[in-house]
Amino acid sequence: MGNGEVIARVGEHADKPEYVVTLFLPFNYSQRPTTSLLQWFVELLQSRGSPFHTLAEAAHGLEHPAAYAEIQQYHQHHKWHTELKVNQQAIMAKIKQEDDALSGIEHHMEAFRLHECLTHLKGQLDICWELTPHNFAPHWQNSHRHRHSGPEGPP
Repeated sequence: MGNGEVIARVGEHADKPEYVVTLFLPFNYSQRPTTSLLQWFVELLQSRGSPFHTLAEAAHGLEHPAAYAEIQQYHQHHKWHTELKVNQQAIMAKIKQEDDALSGIEHHMEAFRLHECLTHLKGQLDICWELTPHNFAPHWQNSHRHRHSGPEGPP
């Protein structure tokens, strides 16, 4: 409507009643169009040490009450974002190492044809190995016939 108000209709159908709703936007965004931050300013925001502190002190002296807080908040979030990116890269490198290790191990097992030597285990995903100090016995969780009776072993 041009005066900070809009016409709203509840529901999707044209026969629903219309309401006039006033929009409340922060002063800075409703009165002036925004522009992208300039590169030199972003570099100061993302800097460490003296350049950032000079920017923060200059912002503190402005009449805009939130300028200093916005700069501090951006700086903290950028620092946290950078740390997360570094951690992400380290994790990705470790995952790559593990992928390579797993591929190598799979290749060795394929070369030894272990899967062919152990075909009798096909379909035995419910096997659970109970490890006792003196007994390494398979235990089938879903089978009453092979139930483990305790630390002494099967009945």
